[in-house]
Amino acid sequence: MSNADEYRRNADECMEWAKTAKSDFERNTFLQMAQTWLAAAMYADGRRRGRKSDPGQAPSHGRPPPPRSTEDRPQ
Repeated sequence: MSNADEYRRNADECMEWAKTAKSDFERNTFLQMAQTWLAAAMYADGRRRGRKSDPGQAPSHGRPPPPRSTEDRPQ
């Protein structure tokens, strides 16, 4: 079993825990954990296929990348 498969299993487990959460805070925490595991699985899939890591494409833990400064933006 690959790391990516294991990460997906972890995400599935978090989703199951979210279904039985006793509060919104707990549910959201489990859903965020599942998102993080899925991002890690996608990253691991890319690494397994031989793609070089790109810091701009690293798992974002469910958050978009920070905006680039105006100096970095194309004119």
